[in-house]
Parts: sequence; structure tokens; C-alpha cells
Amino acid sequence: MNDILWRPTDIERTAMWAFADATRALHGADPADYAALHAWSIAAPDAFHGELWDRLGIIGDRADTAFLPAEEQRDVRFYPGARLNYAENLLSRRDDGLAIIAHRDDGTRRTMTRQALYEAVSRMVQVLAENGVGQGDRVAAIITHDIEAIVSYLACSAIGAIWSSCSPDFGPAGAADRLCQVDPKVLIAVSNYAYAGKQIDVAPTIRAVAAGCRLSRIVVIGPMSDQFDDLPVIAWDEALGQHAPREIEFRRMAFEAPLAILFSSGTTGKPKCITHSAGGLLLQHKKELVLHCDLRADERFFYFTTCGWMMWNWQVSGLSVGATLVTYDGNPFYPAPERLLDLIDAEDIAVFGTSAKYIDTCLKSGLKPGSTHRLDRLRLILSTGSPLIPASFDYVYADWKRDVHLASISGGPISAVASSVAIRCCRCAGANCNAPCWAWIWTLWTRMARLSPVSPVNWYVGRRICPCR
Repeated sequence: MNDILWRPTDIERTAMWAFADATRALHGADPADYAALHAWSIAAPDAFHGELWDRLGIIGDRADTAFLPAEEQRDVRFYPGARLNYAENLLSRRDDGLAIIAHRDDGTRRTMTRQALYEAVSRMVQVLAENGVGQGDRVAAIITHDIEAIVSYLACSAIGAIWSSCSPDFGPAGAADRLCQVDPKVLIAVSNYAYAGKQIDVAPTIRAVAAGCRLSRIVVIGPMSDQFDDLPVIAWDEALGQHAPREIEFRRMAFEAPLAILFSSGTTGKPKCITHSAGGLLLQHKKELVLHCDLRADERFFYFTTCGWMMWNWQVSGLSVGATLVTYDGNPFYPAPERLLDLIDAEDIAVFGTSAKYIDTCLKSGLKPGSTHRLDRLRLILSTGSPLIPASFDYVYADWKRDVHLASISGGPISAVASSVAIRCCRCAGANCNAPCWAWIWTLWTRMARLSPVSPVNWYVGRRICPCR
């Protein structure tokens, strides 16, 4: 049996304990009996998901039934008759608290309040509408993990459009192979980006995507170039500057209405489209963030990710909790190996998400942040991308912080959720640091026909409840 590396000391103050205690009459288990609670979430999916919606404070209209079983697994339905809007849930707070703190590896730091975020999304909603984007239309993005990406994603959701993005480092072929499949009306793209002190031109990638799509508009973030003269481009600032913020008319749609198209890796041919529902992502992400990670309003939440990885969608959902997102774009070790460690202290980050490779690189670089940094607000480290090896667990607890919860989580574009996540009420024993997560919603749309200018949009919907054993 592995040695115990970490034990929770505050389980009666966690959101998971509060949920279990409030629903005790339905399952009869002690809140400390995690196995019994896990079993209830699977055995009584209608009761569990009904309580989940209500106690997570989901904004929308929920019908009486939360789970409708069927003989065929693909015919199972979650929240039939419910209507909601993903962006409405993320933009419910409109105040002067910080929604986003955005960093780049060139030292740029920008902030945006919740009120300013709402106003920027309102402007972008109007930009999309004037370019013919409506419910079910696709919006593509070649974009960095920054404020503009989050604004655009939420604007798409607000009007019922479908978002699909990739990182600019995918290059012309990688971006075109993905984005041209979804037949977008509008493309949002950075004209260039910085990485480790170098400026990288994205114009060739933009042109490659434009050549394969029927775009009505390209919104360009950053310096304009004469390489765009023959394209329907408009600068970001100009596009948004033409509109004054106004109340957003959030389009509430069926729980299974599509929100985002992610892609497979492309290792076996062209990347495959995997489209996820607004309801599935909202409920599952908020359950993981609130109940499993115990994320709180106004806590600083960081994840090192790009807009081509599902962890980006996962982090953005932190806004639904009222957390402040701390983002970073660029090389995590530039201009010095301590770059992200400095960020933890500078921004009082409580939940720090990264990859197993990052932790391993810190180990091999001889970094000992426990001796060089305060890390006083840091309480949870999430690692994904690949399993975290035992040596990395030992390293974090020896050279980072003894009383931090380190969780090696997993997920992927097919689920777009973390199928193995942190459990704040369970002890950590090395690589066996997690417990099975509560029953989760896997609601995705798998594309059966290739979207192209000459083929119709043809979707196949599949729904699963996965016990995550």
C-alpha cells in the first residue's frame, strides 16, 4: 500500500460535504462515506441529477425529470424539457470583481472585471449577429489563451452558435484540417503571437483556413497585414468599437443543444469532429469544479492550456462558480524556469492546473519552489496530459508544499471533462490519489457526414452516463 502523502483536514467545510449532507434523506449515507455517495450517484441518476442542478444553482428552466432511461444507451436523456444558456450561467455576476487576469510570456498582464466582460461579450454578440451568425451556425477561431478568446466563446454561446478553436501553433494544415470541416461563417484569429521572445506570423494559417471555408467575415486580433487585403477582414477593436454594450438576450436552448466542437488528435487520419452540448459541459464542469475541486467564488484559478485543448473549455467554466481565471499564453519557462511559480505568488493562485511534463521538467531543472516561493494560497495542484509518475508525487510533496492536494486527473476531447478528478474529502496516496468521481454526464454529438459547402449538416447524437469506476 502506498504511503499517505496528504490528508484533508477540512472535509466538513467542503462543497461536497455540504451537498452530501443536504441530500442525506435521499441516500441515507453519512457525508464521510464517499463510496456510498458514489454508489448513490450511479444507482439513482434521476434523484442525483435533479439535486445537482438545484444545488449547483444552474440558471435555466428545468423540467421535473432529470434523467430519462432507455433500453438503448444512446437513447438515454438528461434533463429532457430543460432549457438553459451556457454563457448566461457564466456571466451572471456583473460587478467590479476580476473575471480574468491574462498573462503572456512577454510580460504583458491585462485584467478584465466581470462587468467589463459582460459588456465585451455584448459587443461581440452584436458583431456576430451583423455578420449573419445565429443559432446553430459555426464560429471558428485561431486564437491564443487570452481575453479575446473567452469573450468570443461566450458570445457564441449567448446566441446559440457553435464554437470551434485551435491554437495558432497548429499551423496552416493543422488548422485547416480541423476548422474547414465545420463550415464556419466567421473566423476569429490572431495575426501573430509571441513565444519565448519570438514573434510568429499567423497570416499563412489564416489564409489556409479562408481558402477552404465560406467565410463572411474574419475578425483579426493584433496588427493588420497587407496579406489580408483580399480577405473580408476587420480589426477586433474596430468591430467591437462600432457597438455599445446592451443587455444580452441569452438564447436558452435544449440541454443537448451543441456548444463546442472539439477534435481528435489526428493521429489516424484527419482530426475527427466531436461536438459537445451546452448542458453537458455546464453541468459536468460545474460539478467537477465545485464538488470535486471545491473551487470557490473569487478564488484564483489557473490552468496552463491552449485553445486547442479541452482543458481550456474546462477552465473557462470556472466563471460559472465566480472564480477569477488566471490565464497564460506562451512558453511556461520563459524568460526563466520559475515563470509560472512566480505567477502563483504574484496572483495568489489557489488552484494550479498544469501537465505531468511540466512537473517533471521542474524536477529535472532542480527547482525547489518550497524554498524560493511563498505558495501560501496554493491548495490544489491538478496535473493532466499523462499520468503523474510516483517520483513526481514525491518531488511535489518534498520540494513544493507539504499541505497541498496534488491530483493526477484525466480527460480528453471525447468527454471534454475530467473523468478522474480531485476529491477534496479523500486522502492522497501517491498515484492512487483520486477516488472514483460521481456519475457524470457525457453528452456529445458525433458527426457522421463531413461538413462542406456541398454537404448538409448531419449530426448523430449520443448520450451516455458513465459511472467512472
